[in-house]
Amino acid sequence: MNNNVRLSKRWIRIAVAALMCLFILVNVFWLYYRFALYGPFINITKDARFPGEQVSQKDKVTYSIADLHYLDFRGNLAISTDKGEDLIVWLHVIMPDEYGFTSIDNSGNVYQLMIDERGNLLKESQYPTEIISYFEENKTELSSLMNAYALWKEAAKEKNTLYFDSPTRI
Repeated sequence: MNNNVRLSKRWIRIAVAALMCLFILVNVFWLYYRFALYGPFINITKDARFPGEQVSQKDKVTYSIADLHYLDFRGNLAISTDKGEDLIVWLHVIMPDEYGFTSIDNSGNVYQLMIDERGNLLKESQYPTEIISYFEENKTELSSLMNAYALWKEAAKEKNTLYFDSPTRI
């Protein structure tokens, strides 16, 4: 009986140690995920007009970061205009990044579309004709948002903390 108790205690210790190691690994991966993907954007997206938030404005475009909370992998980057157009980017480590385009028409209808990294509509056959037509009419706005994201991404990669201090020249 004494050997069984010792054996049980040993397995409990092994199980607890394995769970602790797993918890540490998940935390290390989350830290890498947060700082490797979002860190460069966080470091340059600071605006005195928005204290404590990761929001900046440049050339009538708002750049914001929905930061990751502890052990949350669902953050995103958003580039928005005052006309109600948004480009949302979900960064991923292993999979390709995902992109969404949101727009509001003159009647107040909201269009939310998934696009690829080149700004093309994904799963086009699943959208009604009116949504595809609206998307085609607003490709110029989407293109300017995609260009703004490309410039922001490049500034983050280069650690250009002055990016939001000067106007963009395209």
